[in-house]
Amino acid sequence: MGVLVRSDNLAGLTSAGRRAMIDYGIATVIDLRAESELKGSPGPPFSDFQSAEPIVSRQLQHEGDAPIYLNLPLVDDEVGFVLNQAPTMPDRYQVIIDRRQAAFGRIFDAIAGTEGPLLFHCFAGKDRTGLVSAMLLSLAGVEPEAIGADYAETDVQLATRYTEWLAKASPERREQMQDELRCPPEWTIVANGETQSIPFTLNKGYPISPFEELGMHNKPPVLAFSEGGAKVTGPPVGTSSTYTGAVKQPVAISIWVEDPKAPGDAEGGLGRGFTPSVATVSLHKFRGPGKVTFDKTRIPVAKQGEMITANATFDTAGDYLLRVQANDQSGEGGGGFQCCWTNTYVKVTVRP
Repeated sequence: MGVLVRSDNLAGLTSAGRRAMIDYGIATVIDLRAESELKGSPGPPFSDFQSAEPIVSRQLQHEGDAPIYLNLPLVDDEVGFVLNQAPTMPDRYQVIIDRRQAAFGRIFDAIAGTEGPLLFHCFAGKDRTGLVSAMLLSLAGVEPEAIGADYAETDVQLATRYTEWLAKASPERREQMQDELRCPPEWTIVANGETQSIPFTLNKGYPISPFEELGMHNKPPVLAFSEGGAKVTGPPVGTSSTYTGAVKQPVAISIWVEDPKAPGDAEGGLGRGFTPSVATVSLHKFRGPGKVTFDKTRIPVAKQGEMITANATFDTAGDYLLRVQANDQSGEGGGGFQCCWTNTYVKVTVRP
């Protein structure tokens, strides 16, 4: 067994990309999708937002020096129906592990019997491919924390695709999709070199509800990075926008802001003691090689749908992630609730 490459559906590859993959030495491609997907149907029911795309893996067989193509479905149509009934993504993963052990065996037998670099993929390279990848890393002796971090990297690598899929979704489907798309590692904290578990409970008296405060039905602010563009709310899912700029030249970041529970709405505000603004937006450096200076770090928003703009200046070339946070009237920390604020990221590429 040689190099193993985890991937999403190869339909996104151009002819040059397919040639680069072959030149890299990929000798075998294992496609984890079901036969119905290969015929143009969407993926498992819980991933119905993933529209069908051209089937490239099978087409590779017709190229002279193409890799060997194996279709070894991890989820078949029967299990796909059961997955649709499971309430959460971890529950769905457990269904796959419990019900598709023979399929895992066929996949690992194929991997073990292959010589040369091998690529395996499903549609998004996140769920089915993620499970296979996690098991392979575990067999190789990789620590669980590192496996979790590798899985969480999916959010970064698929950020652009997430934005595309969410933009196509209906409003009532979008919130559920955001939860399905997120790839957090196991809920642990490493402090002073020791891993601490974060306890959760299924007691309905203590819900975690970042998209709506269940007592007063407050909801987090809604952000967009172009007029009429895709909207984001709640916890971050990938990056929401990309920018380019140059060292020591301000990069303008414009944001359109709404708050479903702002003062003046039909259902009223949050009561006494809250500021009258729709929301407050703050900007922060999250990751990057140099210092970032903002001309405005906290910007109050007075009207629904108002556009605000902040300028970010960078002292070093490279790629940066900036975090944009929007708090409604409940303020920092949501007044003790898991709601109501919104976080998202924007990427800035800075030239010398």
